[in-house]
Amino acid sequence: MASVEQHCPRCGLDLERQVGSFIGGVGLNTIIAFVGLLAVLTIGFIATEGRASFWGILVPAPAVALLVPIGFYARSRLLWVALELRWWPLEPGEVNLPEATRSS
Repeated sequence: MASVEQHCPRCGLDLERQVGSFIGGVGLNTIIAFVGLLAVLTIGFIATEGRASFWGILVPAPAVALLVPIGFYARSRLLWVALELRWWPLEPGEVNLPEATRSS
C-alpha cells in the first residue's frame, strides 16, 4: 500500500494540522461512497422498473461500494485539508518552505 504524505512536498504544509484531522477526510470519503452507491441503486431500480436484476443492480453496486472509496481516498483527504484551511487559516510559521523552493 502506498504511503500517505504527511507534508506537502511543494510548500511543506502539515497535511494533518490538528490531531485526528484525517478523520474528516475519511468522513468525506464515506459520504461520497454512500452517495455513489445510492445513485447506483436508485438508477438501477428505475432502469429495471423495480425488479432487482443481477446485472442492473447487484453487479454495479458492490463495484461502486469498493472502487469509489479506494479511488477517492487521497482526494478526500486533500479536500478536507482545503476545507480546514478555509475554516482555520494558516498561522505564522505553520508552513516551512523547503530550501529548494525558497531560492527560486
